[in-house]
Order: sequence, then C-alpha cells, then structure tokens
Amino acid sequence: MADLALEPAPRGIADRDQPALGARLRQRLPNLVTGSRLVLILVAAELIAHPAYGRLGLALGFVAGLTDYLDGYLARRLGQVTHLGAILDQLADQVFCATALLAPSRLDGGPPALVLVAYLLREFWVAGVRRFMAAHGVRVESSIYGKLKTNFLGWGFFCLAAHLLGVWPALDPALALLGAVGIYGGLVFSYVSGWLYTAPFIRLARSLEAPAPPRGVHRGGHRPPSR
Repeated sequence: MADLALEPAPRGIADRDQPALGARLRQRLPNLVTGSRLVLILVAAELIAHPAYGRLGLALGFVAGLTDYLDGYLARRLGQVTHLGAILDQLADQVFCATALLAPSRLDGGPPALVLVAYLLREFWVAGVRRFMAAHGVRVESSIYGKLKTNFLGWGFFCLAAHLLGVWPALDPALALLGAVGIYGGLVFSYVSGWLYTAPFIRLARSLEAPAPPRGVHRGGHRPPSR
C-alpha cells in the first residue's frame, strides 16, 4: 500500500485570533490599570466613610495608589506610551488626589473642607491655563512637583485614614503626623507646580496684550529705509 502523506490540519479561526487578542491586550493593559485606579479610589472613598467597611476601603485605596506606579511601568515596558494614556493618567491622578482629600474630611478629626477647596481651585486654574496655552500652540511640560504632589497626597491619605479609623493604634501618633505632612505637603507642592504653569502663561498673556506697532514701523521704533 502506498504511503499516504498526512497534511497538517488547518489552523482554526480561534487559533489565528489568539496572537491578535494577546497583542490588543498588551496595548490596552496600561490604560486598563489606569482606569482601575479611578474605580478603586471612588469605591474606597465611599467605604471609608462607613466605619464598618473602613478597613476594606483603606485596602482598596492602597491598591489604587499602587496602580499609579504600575501603569507607567507597564506603558514603558510594553512600549505603549500614548497620548490617550497620558490623558487618562492625568485624569486618574486628579480624581485620586481630590478623593484623597475628600475621604478623610468626612471622618471625625479629618482635615477641614477648606483644604479640598484650595486644592480644587488650583486644579481649575491650571486646567484653564493649559487650555489657553494649548490654544496658542504652547505646551508646558509637567514637572517633578506634580508627581510629588500626587505621592504626598496619596500616602498622606493612607496614613491619615489609618489613624482616623484606628487601624494600628500603636502607630497612631506617627500616622497622624505623617498624614498631616502628606496632606499639607501635597497641597504646597500642588501650588508650586501650579506656579510653573502660571509663569509662562503670564508671559504669553503680556506678549499678546502688547500693542502692535503701526504699519511700516519696526518694533525698534523706526521706519524701514525706503528703496
């Protein structure tokens, strides 16, 4: 009997789609992690307001803070640093910081609501400045003070909430101090970074308001020589 040549079975559609699905997952993973930070911190803030679920909320808030480091690492590791990712990361940071100030203020002994108001005023001002600058083709790069702001507020929120919830009574004096340093230090850094946006905005606004020289007159104040 003649030998029969066996041909390999054709790959199924599911097999062909597996690499594509894996590639899409790698592309979206950093943004998914960033999006999880938004969900986690909002859920954590609500749980912390109820003492029966405060510890769970604190744990979720801690995980949310860790995602701020993880999404950037994944984006660089997978080569997925995108404009969308940068926008989502900025949004997640803003919501995280605002919630980190809001959640402890709802507990007895928490920071006054005025701290949150001061922070939000800075955020609204910087958002308006950045839109104005972008409309005139000027981009202001973020500074280290913005990251310091996020880190101080995040860890300050964790320490202060742990103190107010009585999670580790033996560490209470230190937790209260670290929480206060983190919250108020983060607020100071937020205004330092805000000034770094404001300074070029003032220069641009002044240059736009300067009167234009008459036609035919150079800015030096003299007319060009006639031919």
